[in-house]
Amino acid sequence: MPSGIWGEFRDSLYQHYGGPEKVATGWVSNTLFEPKTAANILLNMVEAEPNITLFTEYEIKAVNTENNKVTGATFQGEQGSLNVNAKISIDGSELGDLLGLSGANYFVGEDPKSRTGEELAPEVATDQIQDLTYVAILKDYGEGADKTIPKPANYDPTKFPCP
Repeated sequence: MPSGIWGEFRDSLYQHYGGPEKVATGWVSNTLFEPKTAANILLNMVEAEPNITLFTEYEIKAVNTENNKVTGATFQGEQGSLNVNAKISIDGSELGDLLGLSGANYFVGEDPKSRTGEELAPEVATDQIQDLTYVAILKDYGEGADKTIPKPANYDPTKFPCP
């Protein structure tokens, strides 16, 4: 829906690129953008909110719970350990890191029709999940230009094998 945080984000994309038709360039989504542009827009949105403190460069290490309720999380970074107490915790990781550490019951894959009542759901649950989608921006820098990107810290090519 074009409202709330998504609406604000999308309007910022329109302003950056020059209108809705400039981001409607794909066949899966009608809102496409460069990751760096999105990161800058989201950072500006966060910085405009007086009640948000942004911490970066931390990795989740533990989920704090009380009476079967997530009450925060503990993170580790180069600056040390960071414990965050929260009334609401949102797992924004790509792989459900917070959920997995929380001890909550969860299920991976497609729900069966009997669980959801959805007409298009499979009769029997499967362990199929939708692949993560990563964006690639290609640019021609000209013949002979070496734009090799150094391997990121903690790079592990075995983490996501491709059969």
